[in-house]
Amino acid sequence: MNKPKHTRTNGRATPSADRATVSTTVVEQPLERPPLAAQAHPRLAGPLRVVVTSYLRRLRDADGTSSKYIIDALVDAGLLQGDGPEVIVEVVHKQVKSQTDYTVVDFYSV
Repeated sequence: MNKPKHTRTNGRATPSADRATVSTTVVEQPLERPPLAAQAHPRLAGPLRVVVTSYLRRLRDADGTSSKYIIDALVDAGLLQGDGPEVIVEVVHKQVKSQTDYTVVDFYSV
């Protein structure tokens, strides 16, 4: 008789005694288009001043806003040359009360 690959305990999947790990499935579909870095986009070079304006229904504490992931994603996409101090010399965060949540990132040559 075949044993199950995992059992349920309090709603959690746990490995059976004869299995070391529980297998996982990747549910994300691969992109059908080339990454932005492979496409013809202008690449921003420094020195740059970055202004991140968050339009929010509910404003956050001043120390509760970060642009690290946005800037890292733009570097990974090939749109920014890098995120070191020789490229980005200043980052400014602003918040504006709005009916919908969205963020605008502006880059200025210094």
